[in-house]
This record gives sequence, structure tokens and C-alpha cells, in this order.
Amino acid sequence: MKRTPFFVLGLFLIAACSKTPATHKTQISLSVSEENLALLPHLQKEMVGESVAQALKKLDVAAQKWCVSPSKSTGLLRDLNAAETQAFKQNDLSLRGALGCSAWVKMTDRSPEVDFAYTRNAIDTRLKEPTHCVSVGFLQPYIMAAHFNCTSLTVVDFSFRTQRLHAELLPLLLGKNFPGIEATLEAWEKNTKTSLAEICADYSLSRCKIALMAFVEKYRTGLNVELVLSSLASYKPTGNTTTVIYSSNALDPNFTTESQFNTMLKNFSAEKNSPYLIYHQADSTNFGVYNFKNSTVSKICADRFIVTQSGRYSKDGCKYFPPSRSEYTNYLDGVAVNKGESISCKF
Repeated sequence: MKRTPFFVLGLFLIAACSKTPATHKTQISLSVSEENLALLPHLQKEMVGESVAQALKKLDVAAQKWCVSPSKSTGLLRDLNAAETQAFKQNDLSLRGALGCSAWVKMTDRSPEVDFAYTRNAIDTRLKEPTHCVSVGFLQPYIMAAHFNCTSLTVVDFSFRTQRLHAELLPLLLGKNFPGIEATLEAWEKNTKTSLAEICADYSLSRCKIALMAFVEKYRTGLNVELVLSSLASYKPTGNTTTVIYSSNALDPNFTTESQFNTMLKNFSAEKNSPYLIYHQADSTNFGVYNFKNSTVSKICADRFIVTQSGRYSKDGCKYFPPSRSEYTNYLDGVAVNKGESISCKF
């Protein structure tokens, strides 16, 4: 007899046994940062309901031709206004990424459910109560919400393509007449031209489906979801309850500059409810949990973040580079008041 994996049972037990927030309907809204609004004036600063998906879909479809041939202005569709056309014509890699061409929606975080289980059950009893949940990424917000009692869920991402995928999926998952996960995903994939199997190739399609079903089971009475088109560094938590933020590896230097991190540090430290932030090393099970309070960061726990590289030859085959291991310190470990302490997150 095939045994059900532990994580499958875990997700359903969490969804079934946790107290469901007392919301009675689903509301999906979109907030756009000043930075994105200047780049994409087609959007409004605040949008609610069906207009969210419609606006993001229009922008996504318009961008796709430009993304295929970024140096050709002839690839633009007619529904871009003058300011958007000027922005899209810039053959700039960072701009293309911001505009959705290189939106990273693939699930590469290994076992983030462990991060959430650790944070909720081993850190602070406050986290067993209603929580304002914030996450980057595509699948991670759904896994996070299944582990916490989210009074609201906020998804922060700079790419409108990622936000469009959420805006199309959420009404299907949290609609009054949920048709089942297979029918839901079939409709979503057809509309967005996106394959969940490809997104979950490194995590497994079955785990992704289980995470989405656990999310539906827990929030079938509804949930307020805010999509924030912004970098994490520019986001300002506004929750009236304890806030937990999942950053994945968005705080790595190749995504967030030191100046941006300092802005984020100021924003998060100003939150009166002392938010927690979970950092996850890319392509790894390693993570860290940090607390922001009174303009300081405290390290609750942090694994050793080690990057390994197997032995390899140079492209011409003339030189061999032996296997290597290098340890790094992220921004949070660098500024933590207790950075000298060694506190592993591993059970």
C-alpha cells in the first residue's frame, strides 16, 4: 500500500485544525507603488475586484510581444499609451524583468513549509493567533496561508506578470462554487497560458496541488487578499495584528541593494507589532527567522548559508576547477544585534 507522505497529512491537518479567520467573503485588491506607477501609468494606484485581473491581463498580453523581441518597437501592441511605449522600448534587462519578461514564478524554495511550521509553533505564541501574512513569489503565499491563521494575505512582487497569475487564480480558488482543483487549474492554465507542472518541476506537481487544496479548505469562507505591485524594499507593513513576512531570497544582493535594504529596515522597524521575516536560501532548505523592533533586527534563528559548487572544467576544457563550498552572510545577519550567536533553525 502506498503511504501518504507526511507533508501531505501535515498540510491538511493544519488547514482543518487551525482556527479559520472570521471573514465572510473574498476581496482581491491591487496596490501599485509610486515606482511602478510612474513606469506603468496604465494602472491605477488602487484597484479592487474584477478590474484587477482585467488590467493586469491587458498589460501582460501587451508585454509578451515586446519581451520576445525587446529591441523591436514594432512588437508592441496598440493598447500601450505613450509613456508605456517609451518604457518598453528601453532594451534594459532590469527593466524587462520588472515588466514581467523575466518574472520568476518557478518554485525553487525547498520545503518552505518547514520555515512556516517552525515560525508558527516554535517562536512565539502570538503566531498561533490571527496573523497578517505577507509573501513574495507565486506558490509560497498559498503554503504560508495554510500554516498561519491569516486575517489577510498580502502578495508583494515587482512583476505584474506574477501578480496577474495570482489575480486569475484566486477568484477560482475562493469562489463560492469551487469546482475542484483539476477543473480550476485547467481553466487557469488555459487563460494564462501557464503550466503549473513547469512552475512546480523542482517541487513536484502533487505537492503544489496539495498546497492549493489546503489553502482552499482553510479559507473557503473567504479571505481578503492584497496584491502589491512593488519591490519588497518599498513595501510598508500596515497590519493591525502580528505580521509575518516571507521574503524567499529576494533580499540577496542581486535583487536588493544595500540602500534598498536600509529602506526596508526602516519601514519594517516602524511597524508597531514588531514583524517577523523569514529568509530562505535559494535552491536550499536553509532559512532564517528575524524580528524587527525599535529600529533593530534580532536573529531568532539562522542556518549556515552555504553555497556549494561541484567540480567543473572551463569551457575550452583546459582548466579544472575543484569542488568548492563558500559560506555567506545575508543583510539581516549582518545587522542583527545578536549576529555573533549561532542559532540553527533546524530541528
